[in-house]
Amino acid sequence: MSNKSKQKIFNEVVGVICQRFPATFFIHKPKPLKIGIYDDLLAVGVLDEKGLSAFLRAYCKLGRYLAVVVPGAQRVDLDGNPTGEVTAEEAQLAATALSVLHERRAARKALSPNTETA
Repeated sequence: MSNKSKQKIFNEVVGVICQRFPATFFIHKPKPLKIGIYDDLLAVGVLDEKGLSAFLRAYCKLGRYLAVVVPGAQRVDLDGNPTGEVTAEEAQLAATALSVLHERRAARKALSPNTETA
């Protein structure tokens, strides 16, 4: 499956999940998710195990998501209710992942052909 196909599927799934759980999932302003939200989503049957795992993996790797995982930030459940706070260790892992993401983007940008014309 091509990256464009994967992105299209991800966008469709995000749309469905954001509509079903608007207090929890908002792609443009994400909130740190409850530890164990996978089991909650699986229990309501929103996706099968493989699809849910792929969705959460992609969602939690988004730069916007990683940027809000800071010490003390409130985690939310499927109803948007607070369910705990992000620890310093979790925030450090997110900061490291965000740094790697930025480095990869910069490397791709540096390798891409310059499309400007003189």
